[in-house]
Amino acid sequence: MNQILYNNRCKCKEAFLSEDPPTKKRSIKKKTAKYPWLGEVSAKTFQILYDDALSLEMKLILNSFQRKYLYYAIDDILDKLELNLKERSNLLAVLSSPALSLHNSSSVDFFDIWIHELYIDKLLKANRFLTSKSGSSYQITITILYKKKKQKEVQKPLW
Repeated sequence: MNQILYNNRCKCKEAFLSEDPPTKKRSIKKKTAKYPWLGEVSAKTFQILYDDALSLEMKLILNSFQRKYLYYAIDDILDKLELNLKERSNLLAVLSSPALSLHNSSSVDFFDIWIHELYIDKLLKANRFLTSKSGSSYQITITILYKKKKQKEVQKPLW
């Protein structure tokens, strides 16, 4: 009789105590693109002339893009809330113009592009005859690594 009562007892408390305690935060793992080995990719350098003023936030964001996958760099720009709309659109244009150039000239896929190096140089423009203030512009040098697609062989028709 004791065996029957033991088997029919309430097991909800035991199940509650045997469970692992819930974690406080769930970690979301983002798949990261593997940085390419330099022997399997090609490199190209782009120089972009930027006439507007670069804020400190823009400089920090641009410098954080070194050795980063292009898709993640664009995602970082879209997630930054402290940038105003003009700075955000200018940064997107700076990153998308080399990507579009590679896609049009070499048929490089958008997802096969990495930013290897990025430099910002300040160029001084002074024209003392026109204005008393000297303006400045920036030259942004971006070295991009990319993988080329293998060309598919087109079969010749039989007839």
